Amino acid sequence: RDNTNEARYAIKCLRPEVIEGSSYSQGAVDLIREAYLLSSISHQNIVKIRAISGAGIEGFANPSKFGFFIIMDKLYGTLKTRIKKWARIAKKKQSGVLELITKLTA
Repeated sequence: RDNTNEARYAIKCLRPEVIEGSSYSQGAVDLIREAYLLSSISHQNIVKIRAISGAGIEGFANPSKFGFFIIMDKLYGTLKTRIKKWARIAKKKQSGVLELITKLTA
């Protein structure tokens, strides 16, 4: 936690309805793939995996909420709010370019 008392990390695991349902094996495979893929990428715009459950993929042998989990950096905000922010930034840049072109061609 930082000085704002916000958690810095998020725990990702299978939802209870997935654990109890017929899609358990697919959900397990997807979560493992995500963990291995994200752990192999190092980029400032890609969330970082900090740890996986101590049992590793063997944690799926006994289905439970925390049989297998990923600890990752917490993302603040939603994709929707980020897209809106990026759109505002792009619009400001475009208007600045248009103003510059208008001044140069006047």
